[in-house]
Amino acid sequence: MDTHKHASGLITVDFSDEERTALLSIVDASEMRSVDWGHGQGKAPAYYLRGMTVAFAAMLVRLDGEDPYVAAMARGLAPKNDVLAKYAGNFDFAGGVGSHPATTLQALLTIMVSLGMHESSGRHCCGKDAAEPNVSHDTAEAGLFQTSWNASYGVKALAGLLESYGGRTDLLDIFRTKCSEANLKNWGDGIGVDYQKTAKECPAFAIDFTAVAMRHVQRHWYPINKDMVTVSGEAFHHFTLVANVVRELHLLA
Repeated sequence: MDTHKHASGLITVDFSDEERTALLSIVDASEMRSVDWGHGQGKAPAYYLRGMTVAFAAMLVRLDGEDPYVAAMARGLAPKNDVLAKYAGNFDFAGGVGSHPATTLQALLTIMVSLGMHESSGRHCCGKDAAEPNVSHDTAEAGLFQTSWNASYGVKALAGLLESYGGRTDLLDIFRTKCSEANLKNWGDGIGVDYQKTAKECPAFAIDFTAVAMRHVQRHWYPINKDMVTVSGEAFHHFTLVANVVRELHLLA
């Protein structure tokens, strides 16, 4: 495993082939593969589950390394606009949500797996909904979770994240799927155009950006507002297995 700390504090993680194989093998036998996410979404594609698996493993390494973005994802529960405060009651089976950073992070990823299925069906390159009029640079949705740039407004913890990931394609090799020209089109004129491009081409950025934003502006996503998101025990257990492998591989200090 190689790690690199950027000027913003962001830590990027490159697992060795052997480490990545060990992590991806968890997906093959995972109960999460059989989950029907509801509202017509069906089961998640394997590439999506693999990508979220490696992303969570990297987050644990970054949490251990005091990455400020992961620290913002794993902070204690906030009284307003925090997705984990909204769903805390659904995690009675999991001790430590809001008080233990690693468990809090695990709960967040459990919610994100469901959100991504409702927003993009797990497709990294998903562009804005053609039926929606969000065509300005900061309201056009992009990526796995259909988050738009305006989710960053007023969220200091997101400062520097886009710049740190600029030009990178972290996790794209795992998430890669066929992309239409309509999805690849970016909208508007401004920094949000760079955001849309990066969100589609760098799944790790889309995950980080959305994970931080969910702890501050949970009303940003329709499936959350309409209580369409599923808190899956199978997903939470899956991420427990990922954490176990991270420890078995001695990837934490």
